[in-house]
Amino acid sequence: MSKLNVKAKVMYMPGPWGVNEPVKGATVKIIDMDIGGTNDVILTSTTNAVGKFRGTTKDWQDPKRIRIWEPLPLPGRWVTKKIPDPTDMMLLEIDIKEGSHHVRAPFVYLGPQVEVPIIVPWGKQSLGEVVSSLIPSITVNKRNLPTPWLHKKKRASISKLTRQK
Repeated sequence: MSKLNVKAKVMYMPGPWGVNEPVKGATVKIIDMDIGGTNDVILTSTTNAVGKFRGTTKDWQDPKRIRIWEPLPLPGRWVTKKIPDPTDMMLLEIDIKEGSHHVRAPFVYLGPQVEVPIIVPWGKQSLGEVVSSLIPSITVNKRNLPTPWLHKKKRASISKLTRQK
């Protein structure tokens, strides 16, 4: 009836880690929002190594029961038929979880052949970790010194000790 073939790519917001960086292993849910009714999870998936997921949803359009007159066979009779509810509009949300991060946002379905880009509002890692990974570490006497100026202080204090003797 009302099934969708969904394709999407989940990416981190741009930052020091780069642009178009995929979110790997995130749990993704597509939710059909029913105004005045219960919301339905119509697709659950996990992003792959390149941040993509795909799948066919359950029916997003809720069924409605109507009574119609079937004139044949004679003398005719009233029957109940199940049809897609014409008043149910496609209002979708996406729910993404990656570790302790979570976001829920509107989801726009653009068609079966269109890969929808989704950008999460967090980065690949904390900015502190990114900055500290960019600073070179220096080893003196098998001890890591994270910055060059600490190396100078260490060398200066060693030279003071050797001069005093």
